Amino acid sequence: MNGIVVALSRKLYSPGDVIYGAVFYRHIKPTNIDAISVQIKCELKCYFQGTGTRQCFDQTPIEIFRFKDSNYVGYYAFPFALPLHSSASSSVCLITSSTRVGALRVTCDYNVTAFATVDSQTTLFARSTFFAWSPADCVELQSSINQQIRLGKCIPEVLAFQKTLSCDPFAAQLDTTIVTNLESKSLESISGITSNKNVPGVSVKLSIQNSSFALDSAVGVVASSSTSEYMHIDSISYRLLRYLELKPSLIGSACDNDEPVAVCDVLFGVIRPAVTGDIYSDRVVLPLPFSSIADCIWTTDNAYFSCRYDVEVSIATSLDPIVTTTDANVECPPIILKLPVSLVPPTTFDEAPLPAWTSLCLVALADDDLDWPSFSALHEFVGVQNAIFAPCQTVKIPGGLRGPAGLNPTFVRGNSEFREIPVFRHLGATHF
Repeated sequence: MNGIVVALSRKLYSPGDVIYGAVFYRHIKPTNIDAISVQIKCELKCYFQGTGTRQCFDQTPIEIFRFKDSNYVGYYAFPFALPLHSSASSSVCLITSSTRVGALRVTCDYNVTAFATVDSQTTLFARSTFFAWSPADCVELQSSINQQIRLGKCIPEVLAFQKTLSCDPFAAQLDTTIVTNLESKSLESISGITSNKNVPGVSVKLSIQNSSFALDSAVGVVASSSTSEYMHIDSISYRLLRYLELKPSLIGSACDNDEPVAVCDVLFGVIRPAVTGDIYSDRVVLPLPFSSIADCIWTTDNAYFSCRYDVEVSIATSLDPIVTTTDANVECPPIILKLPVSLVPPTTFDEAPLPAWTSLCLVALADDDLDWPSFSALHEFVGVQNAIFAPCQTVKIPGGLRGPAGLNPTFVRGNSEFREIPVFRHLGATHF
């Protein structure tokens, strides 16, 4: 029976990219096929607060090849190029729940569909899925942030100063000082401390070990801290957080006053005990979720949703009685730092192999294409190390017309993306 298969050179694209691929067509039963076309399809679905929405962003079908007479039995390959719309949203598949919004499911799926038509009616079709990703715009981080913590009239103030050391990968340092005053204690009697002067607190340096991460991996955080006799670190806790923002264009009437809905998930957490000694070093590993059909979302920001990841570091400190009016340590409000984490798509994707019959396909030439030599003879390639690198064959289809999305073998030969597609990877291999 007749068959059709579509293959893509890659599985991951950015908005505005050109998708290169090929349609393999098996014609062993005479059928009146008029044309073969391809189309990019996108379906965005959301289930939120008991209401489901579905939006389709299918691009216009584009013809690859048109037949004058479709009774030519054989195996054919039709290379094509399709531009992905510049406003394409990122692929996503997320199923989660929270006490604030309840059950939530968001999916955005893409595929290239190839179909053969007779009198504008589809007789055969096939599809190949792919992923789109638009990374979030890089936010310029402040090189330093001043944060003041007031602890009351009877004890000194603690000033926290955060400085960004590096953005890629992210690293920051936190230093605290204690502002002494005469109201807290007769500090002039304490050796080394005079009134209205600053005394050292604690210092913590935090760094993310890599600039980006993929699902199934883990985020590594390195911490180096030091304390003073006046201030102590009681604990340091780490939480890997995912922030998802659903925009009105996605959830519609479910949002209040056309405001986005924010959802925060705690993916993993670790608490480290008190820091003892002058200098302390630690490495914390926070595993990311496994990539699955129910949980796959990368750092992104588009017109329908945004997603970002942070490592939230909470530092619990206390003041020594030497600088307070009490006989015991005084707990300070925790100091919170956010370490941004970029989650990116994997470098490879699992893909099912093409059917064996696609290896028999010949690259189709339109009637107005220049004749290509028969590549069945390999005498031109004597001396080539491996005979498998000999180019594939082509075949001219009388009366055939190449459509707007179709590519001729000359273009394919000069485009390295087609090396990822069997049959085409050897077309003019001596060119590479």
